[in-house]
Amino acid sequence: MPSSPTRRFFLRATGISMALPLLESLGVRAFGQNAAVGSLAGKAVNAERPMRMVCIGNLLGFYPPAFFPTKTGAGYELPESIEALKPNQKDFTLYSGLDHGTEDAKSLAASMDRLDVKGSILDAVNGDAKSLQRHLGQRDKEKLDEYFTSVRDVEKQIELHRKWASVPKPDPKMNEPKNIDFVSDLPVMYDLIALALQTDSTRIATLEIGGDFEASAFGLNGGYHGLSHHGQRPEAIKGLIKMERYQVEQFAKFLAKLKSIEDGAGTLLDHSMVLFGSGMGNANSHTNSNLPLILAGGGFKHGEHKSYPAKGPGRQMLCNLYLSMLQRFGAEVDTFGTSTGTLTGLA
Repeated sequence: MPSSPTRRFFLRATGISMALPLLESLGVRAFGQNAAVGSLAGKAVNAERPMRMVCIGNLLGFYPPAFFPTKTGAGYELPESIEALKPNQKDFTLYSGLDHGTEDAKSLAASMDRLDVKGSILDAVNGDAKSLQRHLGQRDKEKLDEYFTSVRDVEKQIELHRKWASVPKPDPKMNEPKNIDFVSDLPVMYDLIALALQTDSTRIATLEIGGDFEASAFGLNGGYHGLSHHGQRPEAIKGLIKMERYQVEQFAKFLAKLKSIEDGAGTLLDHSMVLFGSGMGNANSHTNSNLPLILAGGGFKHGEHKSYPAKGPGRQMLCNLYLSMLQRFGAEVDTFGTSTGTLTGLA
């Protein structure tokens, strides 16, 4: 009895070199559990389809009154900023009341500013430490050795990035995106992520929408960061919501695209956990409580707005959601960060 064709055989026979979607006729053996670049987990779904994870973060959060619904459960009315998600409402869960249990984001923001210069600091301190080592006792030398180990870990990560640059990439059969501005690039970025998931080029993708999301592209003055610190000025809030609506519109199109792509017995959205939100609860007051979060796909039961109390027995950490996602992804972990268990109500 002839054996089933392998992926390599198929590519050689067609004389091309490009990534392909997971094909039923090739079977799971043709791709293997670790077919995707960089995938260490990605537990198989329906015996053949891997789980994927996509995380999309907004650096400046969302205007809370235009993001969070007033009612919980199913059938809630979507506020102004997330109206575009109406067609996808049964495919995602909107959360309120989740955060990391901290109240003040100012110290975190200061730490992030310091990390912006981590490359130059690493080079300088590394050289100074090597010079200092000649004058230290044995115990201090051991401590310094621990430090060098940490430095080497960072250098290894840099080297991995360099190696990745030389790894052959699949031919997407589309024009290379032009570096215009992130507002124009955002739809293309979503298309590239969908293509990478479909071809199993990766099973993990992240996207950050940061300060380079230009307000001028919407005919607005003051900059995105400035609008997020609106000071309750109506015109600034109106401009901010305009920018946020566009971001959600592109996210909604991304979900629709994943849902339109067949993937085994389901769709690519069924087999992809997509987390959308921010680590900033309210940029105007620099608070990181009650974070704006949406989880779509991944085979979870969706369609509700779930609200958790800020205090008391029902209190839930955001890391509980992260832990639930990691376990669904196939990671054998029992804790993550500040988690107290998996997220209550997520099935």
